[in-house]
Amino acid sequence: MNRRIFTVCFLCVCSLLVITPLTGSPVLSYGVHGGIASTNMLAIDSDGDRGRSPSPIVGALAGGYAEYPVWSHESEAIRLLARSGVQYALLGADAGGKLGMHYLQVPLLARLAFDLEVSGSSYLIAGLAGGYLVGASAEVPVDLDNYNRAELTAVAGVGYSTPWGVSLDLRYQRGLTRREAEDSGFPVSLYNSTISLVAGYSIQ
Repeated sequence: MNRRIFTVCFLCVCSLLVITPLTGSPVLSYGVHGGIASTNMLAIDSDGDRGRSPSPIVGALAGGYAEYPVWSHESEAIRLLARSGVQYALLGADAGGKLGMHYLQVPLLARLAFDLEVSGSSYLIAGLAGGYLVGASAEVPVDLDNYNRAELTAVAGVGYSTPWGVSLDLRYQRGLTRREAEDSGFPVSLYNSTISLVAGYSIQ
């Protein structure tokens, strides 16, 4: 199942970056982004009761993306764009000691932009992100076999983009797949729950 999730996400990126230009879609634009991420560990027990880790752990993320327009209103004041790329994310959680989870993520997002009368545009973003756990750092030794390597998360957020290509958005990312492996022996199901502040720059 983990390999299937990652494979699907990889194929989605390929379809955005390769197949789309070949079918005559608009020219891709590119950009880079980075920011800070505050992550809690969401725990759900067998009775459905929920809890969070005592305190969030602050990490970071950085990566690049490609984006192309899918649809626009006649006035072009409202535009729908598709965005994908690759990013590295350090997500943390407090599990009796600080635990940093290092992920390579592949987001596939839709961005609905609204031009502002003053300057720039505001936008909504939503989509999915596939991730692969590449490592961990903690105050105590970590056995990665206790965790699922592949992860699927839902992403939603809001942002603002300037006419000069600089953007800033606030995102919430919620794990849809469990962090711990099924045979790990954890008494609860664990999910990543992340709030991130991301700054970006469009190169083209």
